[in-house]
Amino acid sequence: MNKPFYLKKGSTIGIIAPSFGLFDEKHLNKYKEAKEFFISNGFKVVEGKYIYTENLFSDTKANLRAKEFMDMYLDPNIDMLLSVCGGELLMELLEYIDFDRIKNAKTKYILGYSDNTNLTFLLTTLCNIESIYGINATAFANNKLKYVNDTFELLKGNKFEFDSYDFFENELEEFVNKVEYIGNVDMKGMLLGGCLEVLKNICGTKYDKVSEFTKNNKDIIFYFDVCESNPLQVYQTLWQLKNANWFNNIKGFVFGRTINDNELFSYKDAIYRALSDITTNIVINADLGHIHPIMPYINGRICHIVVNKGKAKFIYE
Repeated sequence: MNKPFYLKKGSTIGIIAPSFGLFDEKHLNKYKEAKEFFISNGFKVVEGKYIYTENLFSDTKANLRAKEFMDMYLDPNIDMLLSVCGGELLMELLEYIDFDRIKNAKTKYILGYSDNTNLTFLLTTLCNIESIYGINATAFANNKLKYVNDTFELLKGNKFEFDSYDFFENELEEFVNKVEYIGNVDMKGMLLGGCLEVLKNICGTKYDKVSEFTKNNKDIIFYFDVCESNPLQVYQTLWQLKNANWFNNIKGFVFGRTINDNELFSYKDAIYRALSDITTNIVINADLGHIHPIMPYINGRICHIVVNKGKAKFIYE
């Protein structure tokens, strides 16, 4: 697995909008604060032009957004890529991305979550390059929050141990709900995953080389960020992935929190019904995904995960 370099003083960060751009004033203002944060910490920022022009419907043609990503990735003067937002239509770019050229280029981390799974996941499974599933660029406006600072320290190569956080956000983005992981595990393996809804779209396409990847890499720990799916849809997707032979050499699973639970057939019920015949190493309600805080998950990296009494520790090798 190819491991890119971390940020150091003077490094250049490329900001891209492969999916949504800064589609409203709130996100624009957050980005301005985040950009200032990077510059004040000694980093250079190169902006893709589509971060300002893209809206919720990705008006710019897919081939142009893909070219911007390729140009930034292949630019030897850019050291790391951060996606400005999530979105819905990043999969349109895939047919215009030359993954073979990326394999032979200077490797660099890309950070983002949600729709950015299309890039982070495929860079690992197709190109054997580590990537980071975590906060998008605008989140660095809230750099005083511990989970944001933790990610920043990882990007600089200073932090590789992460403890579960104390509280997660409510609908008003207030961190008042107590974090409590479900499951008791002590497992070590290679992390791989992203947004479950995006992964469902990848499954069965020409970009799906997951069964081959999991056969060649032992002790896979899949992590899944569930965005909007209800428990029945979660079960159906896991059934699909399992029957597409994604879960070879499995060590365990980690699931984030959900906004769509159901008393009759719960999120927990769906996960256990789909996966308990594979392994008992299952963690639910992790600091992962759309309900913040979110830990950074490094695709392709070996991680030791210990969960006990509702608390967790993630240690990267």
